[in-house]
Formats: sequence, structure tokens, C-alpha cells
Amino acid sequence: MFPRARQRIIMDHKVFDESWLPPSLLVRRREAEELISLLLERIESGVGLANPILIYGARGAVGIGKTTLAKYVAMKTAEEARKRGFNVKAVATNLFSSPSIHQILSMIVKGVGLNIAVHGNPVLDTLKAITDNLARNNSYLIVVLDEFQSMILSPKVQPSDIYTLIRYYEAVPLVDGIPRIGFIIVVSDQVSVFHMREKLPQIESQIAHRVGLDRYKPSEIYTILEQRAELGLREGSWGPPQLEMIAEATGAPKFSGSARLAIKALYNAAILAEHRGYGEITLEDVREALSRVSDLGIGIKDLQSLHLHELILLQALTVAARRGDEWVKAGDLRKLYEEVASMYDVKPLGYTQFYEHIRFLARSTPIVDMRMSGKGHKGRTTFYRLSPFIPPTHFSELLETIILEKLSRDPKRGASLY
Repeated sequence: MFPRARQRIIMDHKVFDESWLPPSLLVRRREAEELISLLLERIESGVGLANPILIYGARGAVGIGKTTLAKYVAMKTAEEARKRGFNVKAVATNLFSSPSIHQILSMIVKGVGLNIAVHGNPVLDTLKAITDNLARNNSYLIVVLDEFQSMILSPKVQPSDIYTLIRYYEAVPLVDGIPRIGFIIVVSDQVSVFHMREKLPQIESQIAHRVGLDRYKPSEIYTILEQRAELGLREGSWGPPQLEMIAEATGAPKFSGSARLAIKALYNAAILAEHRGYGEITLEDVREALSRVSDLGIGIKDLQSLHLHELILLQALTVAARRGDEWVKAGDLRKLYEEVASMYDVKPLGYTQFYEHIRFLARSTPIVDMRMSGKGHKGRTTFYRLSPFIPPTHFSELLETIILEKLSRDPKRGASLY
């Protein structure tokens, strides 16, 4: 028999990328329209964009559209404002790596194409240059600060610096008195909101509008998948049964309610169908794709039962995975663990306890893989990694929620915290 000729199913790969913004939000439409209307009203009335908007999710929920909603609102507000004769730009920055204020300002300046020097200049001087430039050009700027909770927890950033950035209109004199920079702050969930209230009460109290997002229901995930399929897959290569299977296997409350997981499953099913030479995605393709991107093999309650330092160790492994480091030497993991513990203001364990906890995770849970060094390594070295079946970005968000919850119950942050 001749091999089956491959038929193209995926017509546009970028439609399935996490950073892709859909032309319309079919599920979060009400929230988006509400926020866009609020921002446009402020711009048109001349009162400016002083007080930030806050978007957060349900506790422990990932892939529920927080970042997508924030970026979509910023982009659509800028587009609509330009149609009404206003010059509005939008830029988004992810704060997972806890950048300094100078780095954030650099990202903002680069994102909107302003010719302003940042490095080496005092923060207030840079903010003054940005606000003066906006006033001179009668422009506005909407900035999305994603994963803002990382900045709150970072030892590299002082609360006063965050205050200066968000409440810039109080820190620097404005040429025309109009606050022309508006911030959309995105945090993981209510636990992060609590920490924001605790550490940055002056900012939290000034939030103009709050939007809390829940996990997606199966019907909502189906709508999202249908839009992606229509825009990214060949017509006739998919149908309702395939989308329904994915939606039912990922929708809340029975499952995670993550659209991110569902979209990845659809994309993987399309790839499988292409490689097998099918002209359409079969239910078999969907089942295999779901097995590859299924929810974690360990439940949230299991994670919550782990020792605080085991959770911090897992967070260190997610950092390594997000950097592209598949396997990490035990010694390098120790350093990374100390850095992450410092971020949460937790005293690291001694070496003996550290190794006891990482070995427990590798031997007793499906989350951590362990192997010994082979050829090319002097002596015997132990390597660890986050399981390749676990998406590090999503898992990191979940870990952060549980860690913050534990810390909020014990301000002493002792080594025996469970």
C-alpha cells in the first residue's frame, strides 16, 4: 500500500498560540465592553486615566482569560479611541520575572516607540519625560501589567517604587493636569488581591473597577473552541462532536475550566490528524490529544497538603522550565530554591532537609522527574526536572496561589508550615 498523503488541517498556527488575541471576545464580551466603555468615557471627558483597573481570577484557576481580557480591552480601547479622534496607544508587559521599575519603564517606552532614555536616569525623571511627551502629543497610554503579584512579592522592588509607578500623577507634575497613563493590573486570584491590599493599601484602595473571572463552563469552552476552529482550521476538518468532547473534558466545575488547556488539546488533535494523513480530526485524535494535555495527575488538595518548602521547590522547577532548562543539577536547583524562597520572604531549609524534600517529590509524586548523570559528567550528579506533562506557566500560577494561601495563615513563615 502507498502511504497516506498528508492533508493540511491547520491553516493558521498562530490562532492557537497563547499570545494570540481573537478579533472578538465571545465569552467575556460583557466584561470587555464594560471596561472599554469606562476607559473611553474617561478619555473623552478629559478626566484622564488616573485610577487603575484590576482583573483577577477564581482561586487556583488558570487559563480563564485574565490576560486575554486585559490585552483585548487595551487594544480595542486604543482602536476605538483613534476612530473618535484621540491618539491612544496600548502596551502589555509580563512581570513574572519581577523586573525593576527601570526595566518596566524601558518595556513601556520600547512598546510605544518613545525616544526616551531610561537606564541611568532617575525614575521620576523618566516618568516626567513620558508624561510630558504624552501631553505634548495629546496622547494617552494604556499599560497592561500582567502577573502583578510577582512584583508585589519581589524583594527587588520596593512598595514605594510600585506606588510611584501606579500613582505617577502624584509623583510628577503633569503639564496639563491630565493623567494620560492608565494601568490595567492583572493578578492571579483573590489571594493576590489580599496581598495587594496588605502591602499596597494606597493603590488597592484607589482601584477604579474590579473584574473577577470564574472558570469556563463547558458551553463557554465550546464557544471559544468553535471560534478558533473557524479561524485556524480547514473547513470540513472538524465538527461539533470533537469540540464537545474537549469542552466536556476541560470545563468547570467537573474539570479545570481552562480554555488554554482546551485550545491546546484542539491544536494537538489537529496535528495528530495531519500526521496520520486524515482529512479530518477524529474522536480518536481528540482522546489522544486530551491524554497529552490532561489536567495534572495530582489534585489541588494533594498540592495543598505538601510542605511549604516542597511547594517552593516546585516553584523553583517551574522557573527553570520557563527558562528553557529541562534538567537542573541538584546544586543549581538549590540556588534557584533559595532565590524563590527569598521572593516569598521565607528562610530556606538546610541542605539535609532540602534534599529530603526534593527526593520525596521525585519518588512519591508524578510532578518531579529525577535521573543520575551519564557520560560527560564527572562523578555522579543528580538532575531534576518538572514533569514534561505539566505546563510550567499554568502550574506556576497554581503553586503561587497555594503558597500565598499558606503564608497568609502563618505570618511567621516558619520552616514547619504545612
